[in-house]
Amino acid sequence: MTYRSKLRALRVKRGLTQSQLAAAVGLSPSHVSMIESGKREVRVNTMLDILEALGSTMCEFFNDQPAGLDELRQNDIVMVRTAGGVEPFTVSDVRGRLVLLPVADGPPLDPADADIVAITRHRIGGPKQT
Repeated sequence: MTYRSKLRALRVKRGLTQSQLAAAVGLSPSHVSMIESGKREVRVNTMLDILEALGSTMCEFFNDQPAGLDELRQNDIVMVRTAGGVEPFTVSDVRGRLVLLPVADGPPLDPADADIVAITRHRIGGPKQT
């Protein structure tokens, strides 16, 4: 199941329409529709807002994804357990080496030192690069 279909299923399970979800997170109903249908990418912060409105977290939502260093690829979104709780990081290639860059403020992490609890392969945060 793609993250888009999981989002739709969770929204329906919570009894919300696309319009109600959109209003809760400050988006237009058509924006939510395009995210669910795959016509629009979703930024990490928007995904966090949507999941909060649906009573979920990134970690819970993507909990079926295995976490392993050999599986990391550039642009993956990973949830890392830190002293402040579970936080999202983006996998980035810096000078030929993968590092985890925080979505919010904070220092980058070495994947070998991170307690990765979930990985998503879906490119979140902008149009697909060709």
